[in-house]
Amino acid sequence: MGVYADPDYDPVKAHEYYMKHRQLKGRKKGTTVEESTGSYNRKGPQWSTKGFKQAQREQWAYSRAQLFEQKKQKTEELQEWKKGALSGVTEQSKAEKQAIDERKKAVLESLSEQGKEQLAMLDRQKKAQTAAVVSGTTARINALSAKLKQLPTPLKDSIRTQIAKLRENLRGKKAQISAQFTSEKKATREGISGAKAEERQTAKAEKQDITQASKEEKAGIRESYRTQSAQNKEDYEKKMTEVYHRIKGG
Repeated sequence: MGVYADPDYDPVKAHEYYMKHRQLKGRKKGTTVEESTGSYNRKGPQWSTKGFKQAQREQWAYSRAQLFEQKKQKTEELQEWKKGALSGVTEQSKAEKQAIDERKKAVLESLSEQGKEQLAMLDRQKKAQTAAVVSGTTARINALSAKLKQLPTPLKDSIRTQIAKLRENLRGKKAQISAQFTSEKKATREGISGAKAEERQTAKAEKQDITQASKEEKAGIRESYRTQSAQNKEDYEKKMTEVYHRIKGG
């Protein structure tokens, strides 16, 4: 079958392609149709068409164009795959970080509410304890005051001393209660603040891990793209060489 040994080769289409793409004027002597049109990379010496018959030139030009289109299509598919894969990683990373931010916001709001409730509870407890102390002491003072009115002047000093002592003790107890609850409220605030700081740090670390994982995944995608692109080029040149030698031997 000569140069038409390739079952996929259509000599009519090959001739039409050759005639359509050849440059009638300005093509340097010794260059091929593909070289003169600039459609493809210049061929290496291993693909020289020197000594080819017209039919071989036409088949080579046509086959070369077909293989180049296959390579081009594969390159475009790889580019689209890389673009989509990188975009997918970016979107996934963004979604995961957003979920962390939403969780952090919810946790911080919950902690704030817990803090408010705990502080309010401490205020109620302080008020109740203070009221109980005041009530008990006041009752005793009132009783002594009533007794004071019934006593003769020489005996009143002792009662007055007792009343003064009760009032002094009341001030001390109130100050003690106030100091106790001030300390407890401070500890509560510090506990809430610490829990918030821990949540913020946890969220930050998680987002950093996501960023690092995203970088590594993207690096893997780019490396895979480079490997597949190199394989595509290698396959292209291998097929070109096989077709070239088949045409040349035909």
